[in-house]
Amino acid sequence: MSMKHSPNRKLPKKGVLTNRTTYNSLGKVLVSEMFLSNMTLKNAYEYDQFGNSIKMIAYIEPNQVTEILGWEYDENGHQLRTKYYNPDRAVKRINKNAGKKEGNVKIVYNSKGEITSKSESLYGSITNTHIERLLDPKGNLQYENKYILNDNSFVKEWRVIDNIQNKKFIVKYTYDSANNEIESIKTDFNNSLIEKTISNYDENNLEIEKITESLNPSKMEFKYEYY
Repeated sequence: MSMKHSPNRKLPKKGVLTNRTTYNSLGKVLVSEMFLSNMTLKNAYEYDQFGNSIKMIAYIEPNQVTEILGWEYDENGHQLRTKYYNPDRAVKRINKNAGKKEGNVKIVYNSKGEITSKSESLYGSITNTHIERLLDPKGNLQYENKYILNDNSFVKEWRVIDNIQNKKFIVKYTYDSANNEIESIKTDFNNSLIEKTISNYDENNLEIEKITESLNPSKMEFKYEYY
């Protein structure tokens, strides 16, 4: 049994609507929808007068509720707890927490009201990029994942900046006409090779061979059989 490289998401081809998001006048998400081949998944949000998220209802259209979340805040807007409800609106559990969102940044506080971490998630529909960042309390970058997608919504380049372990690398992916990943090349930010992997497939698009070359060990080869 073969194991596919991550990240690699197979999505509908370009031109097919897969996601839709509706915002209110303050730029807050009201409804987010994901269109699958056999169903539509939808999340609907509610906010208080200060713009804090107070409720999210997840359901499968038209009216099958799958989950309900509720949030409570203190007078300073710090998130105190999250309530999880069953589809029948009965509370199933309560988690205490302290967090707040400012735009695309999620801020987490400790019990003293001090910031412990920040995280950020950005998506650029025009540039076809998705970025996830972890920041320290002062806003300094700790870790960043950046994905650049091709026209078929496959990751063609993955960039990592890890300031915690002092690592930086880039992985570039190549696909065949059937969207199978046939090559991945991992380099540092100076374009020096770290690792190269080539994959071969049979007529059923099943991976049958993978060859990886790197500094240590120098070369590894895997063959796959299916029964």
